[in-house]
Amino acid sequence: MDYPNRFDTPAFPAGKSIALSRVIAIQILVVFFLIICACGVLIFFIKSEKNYPFLISVDPLTDEWNVVAAPYKNRENVIEQYQLIQEKLVNDFTDNWFSISPKKSVNDARWMECSVDECSFADQYNPKNQECALFCMSGTDLFTQFSTKVLPEYTARVNQASETWIVEKKDIMPYYVTENGSKWQVYAQIKSNINGVFNVLAFVDIRRTDDLHPVTMGYYVDDFNAYRVNQ
Repeated sequence: MDYPNRFDTPAFPAGKSIALSRVIAIQILVVFFLIICACGVLIFFIKSEKNYPFLISVDPLTDEWNVVAAPYKNRENVIEQYQLIQEKLVNDFTDNWFSISPKKSVNDARWMECSVDECSFADQYNPKNQECALFCMSGTDLFTQFSTKVLPEYTARVNQASETWIVEKKDIMPYYVTENGSKWQVYAQIKSNINGVFNVLAFVDIRRTDDLHPVTMGYYVDDFNAYRVNQ
């Protein structure tokens, strides 16, 4: 006997409605079961996601920033704190190396040689335009190379034609990055008020020392080779 499906008789007038109610109840239970399964799958994917936030602290006076990384171990596909610091160093160094300001005071401040101690004071050092910017991010040999080979050319451009250079945009790509140093490729577009827009390709070596360059967490540019390219 199949109650209530086969009891749609005058003797059992409620059989049809009971059968319909049973079908609806089964469908509701199936829907609830599917919802529970979907929630389980969603929770599984949420648990499997690995989000590693970090904080960036910006000094309102010097515009310097520091990265505070999340304390996770064995992280995959995460940009480490030391990589961010080194990338910012490459970015600022490229700006300072190729920039020629229309203001003599800005150029003199950016290109001047200072003592190592002057690079230790964050309130006096700004990698954008203030005194010692290029010196404080360079190794000793590299800054000597800049002073003897590059700076005379820049000075001639300024004195003879009042030429200015502005770094329009940059593409920065790492070859490899470690906690003690890295190598980068920089593609930069320079805008000159005399010679128009031209492109340069630079290769940057970053090193680290425990005693010097405290503002950049010990990192400095050890070597910088730039070439003018057609595209």
